[in-house]
Formats: sequence, structure tokens, C-alpha cells
Amino acid sequence: MRKAKTGDVTPAKAGVQSEKAGYPLQRDLQVLFPQQEIFNRKCHNEREALIAGRTAVWFKNQIIGRPNYLHAIFKKAVQIDKPYLRRGDTTCFEVTNNSDIDIQVQSLGQGGPGKLTLPANAITMIKTKVESKAEKAQLKYQITNFLVAPNKGLPINLNVSLK
Repeated sequence: MRKAKTGDVTPAKAGVQSEKAGYPLQRDLQVLFPQQEIFNRKCHNEREALIAGRTAVWFKNQIIGRPNYLHAIFKKAVQIDKPYLRRGDTTCFEVTNNSDIDIQVQSLGQGGPGKLTLPANAITMIKTKVESKAEKAQLKYQITNFLVAPNKGLPINLNVSLK
């Protein structure tokens, strides 16, 4: 057995997932949500956020946390563009995922694809049917890898402006 040198980092020590397990090499990450009023006192902010439960954890391909914090992450990560094609009751639009995690969504209602993955740092084209005279479309989804409880994904609405 080889003796570890100072500064050696192994996947087991660093909390890195194995590519053999189907996950890219990535460290587990905990995100803290400090209060804005006391943003200049770093140590106090971190401790206070941990005690108050204002955290989210990124583990493997899942983000686990309270719904309001997961919604905030989703709103910053995903951008929905206006339709680039509208023909009759068919509409095509683009969704950009600016985050470093693939977002997996599953439809909760009518319209839009049933199951969809928004790849990290990529644009996804979505084709859906809406009423030809509609000005907005609301697609109801659940993000299956943003967990708010065990085996319970984050429900979201994708609001698409059709004008």
C-alpha cells in the first residue's frame, strides 16, 4: 500500500463521485442562503444560515432543500425564450439551462413533452401544442432531481409568453 503524501487528494477523501457510478467527477456541495442585512459578517452568516436551515445540498445529480430555495436556484438557472416558431396550435421555444447540473423534469399536466432533461449549460428546444389564439402558455412540471422531501420533486410552472 502506498503512503499518501501531503496534499494528495483521492476521490474517497474529497467526496467526489466515481464515473463508474454513472456520475461525472464532481464534489458534493452545500449552498448557504445568508440574510441580506448581515451579509458583511461572513462567519456569522454561515453559522446563522446553517442553524436556520437555509441550505441546499448538491449530491450526485440531485439538489436537496426547501422549496423556496430550490425555486430560487431554478429561476436563476433557467431562462425561457419567446417562441421562434408558431404554426396553428404548435409552438416551438427554447429553454436555456445556465447551471452546472442537468435538470430532469416530468410533466404534471397537459402540453409539453412528458419527460425531459435540460442539459447543463445548454439550450433545449421544446415543441408543444397550445391554443392558436393564446397569448401565454403555462406548462406544469415537476423537477425530479430537485428534491423537497424523500422521492418528492419540486413542482414548477414554465410560463411561456407566446407573443
